[in-house]
Amino acid sequence: MRSDRRTHAVAVDGKEGKLKLMPLGKAWRPVFRPAVDGRRRNSEAGLPRAHGHGLCGQQEETAPDRPKMGLDRYEKNREVWTVSDLRGWTAEPMEGPDRPILSVFGDPVAHSLSPPMMNPALRECGIEGRYVRIRVKAGEFEEALRLLPSAGFAGTNVTIPHKFAALRAVDEVDALAVTLGAVNTVRIEGGGLWGSNSDGPGFLRALRECFGLEARDLRILLLGAGGGAGRAVAIQCALERCRRLVLVNRTAAKAENLGRELRALVPGMEPESAAWSDEALREALGEIDLIVNATSLGMDRADPSLVPAEALGSEHCVFDMVYRPLRTRLVGDAERRGARAINGLSMLLHQGVISFETWFGREAPLETMRSGLERAAAALEGESR
Repeated sequence: MRSDRRTHAVAVDGKEGKLKLMPLGKAWRPVFRPAVDGRRRNSEAGLPRAHGHGLCGQQEETAPDRPKMGLDRYEKNREVWTVSDLRGWTAEPMEGPDRPILSVFGDPVAHSLSPPMMNPALRECGIEGRYVRIRVKAGEFEEALRLLPSAGFAGTNVTIPHKFAALRAVDEVDALAVTLGAVNTVRIEGGGLWGSNSDGPGFLRALRECFGLEARDLRILLLGAGGGAGRAVAIQCALERCRRLVLVNRTAAKAENLGRELRALVPGMEPESAAWSDEALREALGEIDLIVNATSLGMDRADPSLVPAEALGSEHCVFDMVYRPLRTRLVGDAERRGARAINGLSMLLHQGVISFETWFGREAPLETMRSGLERAAAALEGESR
């Protein structure tokens, strides 16, 4: 193992620390190590290593006298767990094939499609354990993270509203997560917490698989440049040095601020801002290859059109990050105009694949995960009609 690891003082969101190279398989990747201000890391504090294999409001009532051998039928079928349950698993770690080893932290989290995507992958790979949803309130987040190693977890995914807090709470951070300003995947390693972000890479993989395209070759218009998802996609496209990047946001100042940030991050990159009006969008779309919707508009079938439908054409590709409903108004408008269009399921799939690879250091069973995700999404679609 290399011993000449160089470190550089940096700051993330006002938090001082060091950037250094850490091994991941055969590759060396830069990670950010936050300063601990006198606190020892988990591994230094004597917390046990994760064993086994290495993805809210009201507190839910747990079944009494949980058997150590595993989960009873009632618990196995529960949709959402709580931090109180996690404390119980820490005090008395579960055993057996149904024990939780992965999770997703969020609030709300009951809507997450990650368990039906991840659990078939665990079974196919012969990995004992389950992926569960855990509702974590803002004030519980850091405690919940610190409970994972002694509860026998391999890692967790992190979703709204905790992605930004996760960047500050983990022990080590991948350099891309530092750049994106958020963490959505946490791996347990030696009792410590290693954070990364699969948002941007998941977008690139989905773009490549569904359209056969690379971001670096495209002129891209991004709707919703002010939110977390839009920011991740914008930064990733800038890092890929896409041919053109047009940022659109209801609050124009947010798009302009992100543009300035991207110019500083990627010298020579010149992102543009456009007003969110039919006239401005019609003008911009004449020189655009890929339209990305990073807003939540489209989740309600009554939502207004995001872009003038008549401005779409067969020369366009549309990537709508919304996946409920599966065929949003934007996707429908694009297809009727001859454009190629996809929803956000493909990005969710590839984010999950990247998380799986991060936790287990092996290739994820992509088609198995795709099948589980599509079945779950189709079932929800049927329920909503």
